[in-house]
Amino acid sequence: MKWTAALLVLLACAVMPARLTAQDTGRITGVVTDAQSNAPVPAVSVSLDGTTRGVVTGPDGRYTLTGVSAGTHSVRATRVGYATAERTVTVPAGGTATLDLQIGSSVLQLDEIVAVGYGTARRQDLTGSVASVNVEAVRDIPVVSVDQLLQGTAPGVQVSTASSAPGGGISIRVRGGTSISEGVSNEPLYVIDGFPIEVDYAADAAGSGGRASGITVAPNPLTSLNPRDIESIQVLKDASATAIYGSRAANGVVLITTRQGVAGAPRFNFEAFTGIQNVAHRYDLLNGPEYAQFANEWAASQEIEPLFADPTNVASTDWQDRIFRQAPMQSYQLSVTGGTSGNNATRYAVSAGYFNQDGVVLGSAFDRMSLRLNLDQQVGSRLRIGSNLTGSRVATQFAPTDGAVGGSDQSAVAAALQYLPTLPVRRPDGSYSNMLDDAPQEITGAITLQDIQNPVAVLANMKDNLGDDRILGNSFAEYTLTEGLTLRSTFGANISQRSRDTYWPRETLRGEQTNGQAVRARTESNSFLNENTLNFNRMFGQDHLVNAVVGFSRQVQHTTRTSILNENFINDILGYNDINAGNRSGGPLVTSGEERTALQSYLGRLNYNLLGRYIFTATGRYDGSSRFGPQRRWGFFPSGAFAWRASEESFLRDNEQVNDLKFRVAYGATGNAGVRPYQSLATLDPRNGSFGGTIVTGYRPGSLANEELGWETTRQFDAGMDLGLWDNLATLTVDYYNRSTTDLLLQVQLPLETGFREAFQNAGEVRNRGWEVALGLNPVRGDGQTTARWSNNLIYSRNRNKVIDLGPVDVLRVRGISANFNFPGTDIRVGYPIGVFYGYQTQGLFRDSAEAANYPAKLPTRSFKAGESRVLDLNGDSLINELDRTVIGDPNPEYNVGWNSNVAWRGFELSTLVSGSIGADVLNLNLIRLDGGTPTTNVTRDRFYGRWTPENPDAKYPAIGVTSGSIGSNYVDTMLEDGSFVRLANVTLSYNVPSRWIRQRGLRETRLYVSGNNLHTWTKYSGYNPDVSSMGVGNVNRGVDVGAYPLSRTITLGVNVGY
Repeated sequence: MKWTAALLVLLACAVMPARLTAQDTGRITGVVTDAQSNAPVPAVSVSLDGTTRGVVTGPDGRYTLTGVSAGTHSVRATRVGYATAERTVTVPAGGTATLDLQIGSSVLQLDEIVAVGYGTARRQDLTGSVASVNVEAVRDIPVVSVDQLLQGTAPGVQVSTASSAPGGGISIRVRGGTSISEGVSNEPLYVIDGFPIEVDYAADAAGSGGRASGITVAPNPLTSLNPRDIESIQVLKDASATAIYGSRAANGVVLITTRQGVAGAPRFNFEAFTGIQNVAHRYDLLNGPEYAQFANEWAASQEIEPLFADPTNVASTDWQDRIFRQAPMQSYQLSVTGGTSGNNATRYAVSAGYFNQDGVVLGSAFDRMSLRLNLDQQVGSRLRIGSNLTGSRVATQFAPTDGAVGGSDQSAVAAALQYLPTLPVRRPDGSYSNMLDDAPQEITGAITLQDIQNPVAVLANMKDNLGDDRILGNSFAEYTLTEGLTLRSTFGANISQRSRDTYWPRETLRGEQTNGQAVRARTESNSFLNENTLNFNRMFGQDHLVNAVVGFSRQVQHTTRTSILNENFINDILGYNDINAGNRSGGPLVTSGEERTALQSYLGRLNYNLLGRYIFTATGRYDGSSRFGPQRRWGFFPSGAFAWRASEESFLRDNEQVNDLKFRVAYGATGNAGVRPYQSLATLDPRNGSFGGTIVTGYRPGSLANEELGWETTRQFDAGMDLGLWDNLATLTVDYYNRSTTDLLLQVQLPLETGFREAFQNAGEVRNRGWEVALGLNPVRGDGQTTARWSNNLIYSRNRNKVIDLGPVDVLRVRGISANFNFPGTDIRVGYPIGVFYGYQTQGLFRDSAEAANYPAKLPTRSFKAGESRVLDLNGDSLINELDRTVIGDPNPEYNVGWNSNVAWRGFELSTLVSGSIGADVLNLNLIRLDGGTPTTNVTRDRFYGRWTPENPDAKYPAIGVTSGSIGSNYVDTMLEDGSFVRLANVTLSYNVPSRWIRQRGLRETRLYVSGNNLHTWTKYSGYNPDVSSMGVGNVNRGVDVGAYPLSRTITLGVNVGY
């Protein structure tokens, strides 16, 4: 009934006659066109300066302002990506004035039009915190997925690289992480042309290729969207901006709008680039002779004969050189846009793209074909229909990187770092070398080598092919019931089919152990959406502007999964293509599953603008989700906000320095429903058993029911300021936020007598507090052609994360981070940030035997020796054991920064993007062996030459023969490194060929450019990339480096041609 009442109130307001003063008012009409092409520009905000009166141009670029008082007025036209155009016009009483406007491309403005949930708004009228990504400024960066465009471009948005492999996972955090348990998403909601997409790496993936779950990074599901099709990206951050998306908005919302057609003759555009990639940084490891010297020194420490008679006469293989390569990449895109004008205007945008990238690691590659059609049709003066449709096919070749230091799940990169440099890739007979079999007898007789697989053999022969076919479409019909009142209905679908086909041949450790192993997996997912909204936008008199939307939404999703695993093949010739040829003991392992979910919602937002300076917003969404128990299935998520445009007050309106000053405050609640389906239900698991010698299948209880299971709720306070000085010569946005997430979806451990290990419950609290600053400086504001233009955008964000409560416990233990060493996972601990590192703390080395002997604490089985790390006895019991562990590091950064600069003059344009993250720690598990003291594997050159000796008592590293990095199954702080970095992410130099040179060839524009990506990283981190999280994208076990795929440096050459 409350929604019916609200609808009746809106209808009544719509038909109420506005106050008319026909004798004193007139109107302004005209067309807004592009300054370069003269084509009409739709969706331009046209307003009277100093008032709240404004309209948006239609598909033909036309606008009409009614009820304008007689006299001279200043009219402004603004649109995202364009400079503001402003002209004066005189309106006769009771008459019409014609005013045509032209707008040209420029940097982002405070009064641009931005996308918000279920509508658009002028930035100056926003009450919430919304960050815009200048897509044009980063258009030449060769990225695979759209989420990579957020790196260093939006304050409050942290982008972490889970894997640098082509198509690898990317982790996004908007104002910090809130959820703790595995299987509960911390990723933002993506809304692509109005279609909401929840990113769930585990659920979207088609299996793990046979590798242990949780130790590798799933492919990025957003790679199916072509970044070059995108027109705008808005990031909604606070409750006022996100509450319209209710139960899926706690982690922020990313609104993506693809390119639309414009009225005018067909405009063809061809874009192409080609590039070369190289590994940006490598470990500095010992070569063959140096390793031989290291082995001999170790032998001396053990008082045995040298292992190499002549270390200088030893062969050497650089295993990094053998698995890394110079890799090409290329991209081609052809698009056409155009349309007609008038009451039956048609606008269209069609594009076809192809992107191919070979990885810098052997055996890795990414290939995408995409096709997009956006159509908008005006039918008469009231009805508008349209659709946004994209289809894509993605093929990815994954190399087995990340995951583990050793064993059958070993990363090939980790293997290359550890493999003995004295061994060749192949034996004289052409077969691949094996470290256990081919190491010199002197080595194998003196020490037990690690079982490290030949990395070249693995990468050259193992097959891991992924496919993703996706169709994403959203159609709409919009009908204007009366002036200011519009009904809109949308129907959308997201249909995807993913596959993963993997074969481990005998050249790999897994294949050797199983005589070949094949895995084929399929995931099919269909999501359907229907939304109906009623939008009201009307001015009452000169001082009251009301904008409102109410609506109903229903989205359903159906997912099926199948997988088959077989092994013990006669040979490796057919691989997974003849999976039935295997002879696995007990038969092939076949699994399947099905999931269905539904979300039904009622939503509304009311925005009231008084006098152009007092702006009120109230938002609410009522969601019902099938994921939760019947007692907690429905939830209401409200928010309220107020903004004061002080620059419109009389004491500032004529100020020549301050052209915009707005203060904002907002508070509201959003939810997180990102948990896997059926967690609130009691489930049954199939099990096989033997009865009378016969194998039979039955079911046993799999989980307990929890009818009270419900959403996580995030309540957020936000206070902000927007400032524009000297006609936006300088702009400043500052935000402070305080977010508290309660009723966490926690996997709570259960008493053993229940028969279950754990179950999901709502308990606990996590808090995030922080500051965000965005500074825009435009010191030189020419047109970039005859006069110079220079614009800068700088961002700073600082977040403090803290676990406030964990329900019945103070500490949660999560999945371990290394099966090879049984290391525990990161800690979830009350009073600390999520996912801190917990282990032993050290304080330098024992300089000599006397210092070691005088240390009061001892190891469990012996005393310390000279040249060993001094492990602190924190509890003072004179015994080093697990009671001495403490928090030793934090993977969460202190703050993030970014700088984007653009300089243009006489057709030349130089763009620079710098991003940085300061204060995060990285647990570099590669060092457990690379900093080892025994020659069971190779080590870093720094470890060997910086070792402790009696002559070098102040060394950085322990003595040869001393194990470092761990005590038992726990790591020490020497494995932690400072992950702070500042990166020159991109530099692009482009040249726009003068039109007089190309016009005679029928071309509209031609642009040439050269671009460098990841050119340099300033960091103290010794690994491939300090921005790493090779254990996945969740909130636990972040900032861990285990054989991670290396970052690549890319140089590209490109051309854009318009006809």
